[in-house]
Amino acid sequence: QLFRPMTNTPRQRNQADRADRPSRSPWFTWVSIAAIGLAVLLPGSARPVQAQAQNQTHSCDDPQDQGTMNRCAHEAWQRSDGELNQAYQAAIGRFRGNQQTQLRRSQQAWLTFRDRECDFSSGQFEGGSMQPLIRYGCQDALTKERLADLAAYQRGTIATAQGEDLRRSDAALNRAYQAVLNGASGSQRSRLIAAERAWIQFRDRTCTFEGQFGWDNRTIDRCKIRLTDQRTTGLTAYQSSSR
Repeated sequence: QLFRPMTNTPRQRNQADRADRPSRSPWFTWVSIAAIGLAVLLPGSARPVQAQAQNQTHSCDDPQDQGTMNRCAHEAWQRSDGELNQAYQAAIGRFRGNQQTQLRRSQQAWLTFRDRECDFSSGQFEGGSMQPLIRYGCQDALTKERLADLAAYQRGTIATAQGEDLRRSDAALNRAYQAVLNGASGSQRSRLIAAERAWIQFRDRTCTFEGQFGWDNRTIDRCKIRLTDQRTTGLTAYQSSSR
């Protein structure tokens, strides 16, 4: 089985901190030929530029084609990614020494997990026009989930766990993981295994960091329960969508 007893990841050599790099958020202006022609053919048109901006915004409210869906999903993720970078910089600025190092290692592990998870999520659409939509949607969802943790760190707290029994949470995760793994084959199976390994490292590094808050002996357990329950929810969603 892929899962191992929940122990903290041994200290490894620190890698380059990708999370410290500012994220670029490109915005792409989309204007239909009809809209351009209308602005040219009607001299009395009062606000062609404003109408163009409104059309771009409204197209994401109700996208009508795959290209627009992909663009809108990309823009949504870019906004979340920008917020994530700001939150990370604010959070890491609160800490010094070993705590700062551990948070940096946690963020590096999360970035790897995000990429591996979204490789798996979008992999079944590989080569198709929907693949960018699925990948950007995956990245956006995971980014928003990570934002909640970083927001708590900024306040000097950690997010709370809903469950109370680590063994029960771990057992539920193993069932969900095995169910998704049994339904995967070929490259998708390999992607899922890579994603799960990346998640385990993220969990261990994050709970090592949160354990330094040292409020009581169960701080690390509560961290593992919270992240394990989140992972179970994500894997269960794959099961539901494949039915």
